[in-house]
Amino acid sequence: KKLQTDSLDETIFRKAEEISAASYALDLSNPGAVSKLTKRIFFQMKDFYVSTALIPKSHGTVSMIILYSLDSVKHRILLQRLAFSGAAFLAILALSICSWFFTGRMITPLEKSRQEQTEFIAAASHELRSPLAVILSGISAMKKADPKEQEHFLSVIEKEGTRMSLLINDMLSLSNADNHSWKMHPVSCELDTLLLDTYEKYEPLMQDHHMKFFIELPEEEIPPCPCDPERISQVLGILLDNAISYVPANGKIVLSLSQTETHFLIRVKDNGPGIPDSAKTSVFRRFYRADSARNNRQHFGLGLCIAYEIISLHKGTISVLDTPGGGSTFQISLPLA
Repeated sequence: KKLQTDSLDETIFRKAEEISAASYALDLSNPGAVSKLTKRIFFQMKDFYVSTALIPKSHGTVSMIILYSLDSVKHRILLQRLAFSGAAFLAILALSICSWFFTGRMITPLEKSRQEQTEFIAAASHELRSPLAVILSGISAMKKADPKEQEHFLSVIEKEGTRMSLLINDMLSLSNADNHSWKMHPVSCELDTLLLDTYEKYEPLMQDHHMKFFIELPEEEIPPCPCDPERISQVLGILLDNAISYVPANGKIVLSLSQTETHFLIRVKDNGPGIPDSAKTSVFRRFYRADSARNNRQHFGLGLCIAYEIISLHKGTISVLDTPGGGSTFQISLPLA
């Protein structure tokens, strides 16, 4: 009557028999209602799969109740739930780490840009405030001055107004570079001719400042450079103006051109006070001055930044080289093609 019960309580079998009769109309206690065909049903109790059946035989009817424990199924489901939960946890953890990492990489440039913008606005405000204060002070003094003295104050006001105009033009140039609206007009340019024109333009100015000015060009012919000659001349002017401002009288400035297999190299070398190693990358920042204690009212710390932007638009580089014996050497590297 019982093949294997695993020490099950007899009431479990009775419960299965009651459910079979009440819910599925298969009454195991009334085998006489069975025809010649076997009747069987399947259902689920709380902890078991259940099958009940009435099997007609030649001398009676066999009733059958089969219980299959769900413990192993529940154990497998538990393991699957733990596995899926672990996989979900690891996926969330990996997603969180990736999100943190990539979000950090995305936010870092934004924070840097915001910080640089804040510093730029503060520095620009400071630079604009100085000439504006002089202009307002000159206007106030003019109201009280004699007609003979007014000419002096007008000259001061004009000079400071020109300084403000130069500063605003530099700021607009950098704004165009930031907005990628700075137009380049590259043409096939002979760099040696461009450097000769620059040399001839600056030679009288060098003589006025009692400086020795030299140019060094390669003896062999060099190919044309695809660049915007006006912008490259602007960069050379920035470098030479800086050299004039920082090199003392009777100093020496050399403008040179050379070529490698892949690049043109333009250098502006001087024998001035030089630039410390710690400041060689900072000099291209906006409103940076190599000598913070030096009060040069003609320079706002934007020239080298503008030069950097122009050379970057040409897919080139500009850097400060180590100069044996002192002084500074700025090198511009432009690609051959």
